[in-house]
Amino acid sequence: MITEVYEIHRTEGVAAATARLSAGLEGRSWEPGPRPASTAADGGENTRSTPDSQGAQNTPMDIFLGHVLRPFTSHALDLDALKGLSSRLTLGAGRDSRGQLPFRTASLLAELSGSDFVEFPGGHLGVLQHPVAFADRLAEAL
Repeated sequence: MITEVYEIHRTEGVAAATARLSAGLEGRSWEPGPRPASTAADGGENTRSTPDSQGAQNTPMDIFLGHVLRPFTSHALDLDALKGLSSRLTLGAGRDSRGQLPFRTASLLAELSGSDFVEFPGGHLGVLQHPVAFADRLAEAL
């Protein structure tokens, strides 16, 4: 799915790639929209020729999709090393993200490493949406 998101970002732009990523992270089915037509200007390659991608180049999301997501998600963890640190490691995820890929990943990693797992208020942006409750939960967990 991450490779697909990268290819969509490269060929169709930020909005299309973000839609695919969101569906994948939330476990929803996803159907691609109409593909932009190739033009002579792009040599028929249709690479980054959409209005969306041209206006969004070098935004944080453009950089994330083009340069951060693949290396970040393909990193192989040293589970034995994490097990050795399990008493000092606490993984967490937002309560509203239950069932989604990041929540499932954090929960499974806690289980496999023998580390604690903590649910925080809200979802991915719970720290911004519920700052006091998030801070209270963080202080309690640590």
